[in-house]
Amino acid sequence: MSPHTPSALQVNLHRLRIQREWDRTELARKAGVSLPYVSQLLSGAKTNPRITVLRKLATALGTTVAELTGEVDTDETPEDAEDLNRVPAAS
Repeated sequence: MSPHTPSALQVNLHRLRIQREWDRTELARKAGVSLPYVSQLLSGAKTNPRITVLRKLATALGTTVAELTGEVDTDETPEDAEDLNRVPAAS
């Protein structure tokens, strides 16, 4: 990725923020993340946020971390994965 190509995180943060008609300050307030940090994420100056920050942003925006970062989301929780590995009881 070239320095001028926005990351999936930047694109998704911007898109979701605009869809909600929030400015940067509102996103920061609702997520509980500092305004300078949100601004750095949106500008691409900060490229590797902690998972705790991603979770806060995803929760505030009503999405998942995987969707926010552009990763594939299987909609599978760890509990679901455990269920898939269980053998059904014999009837």
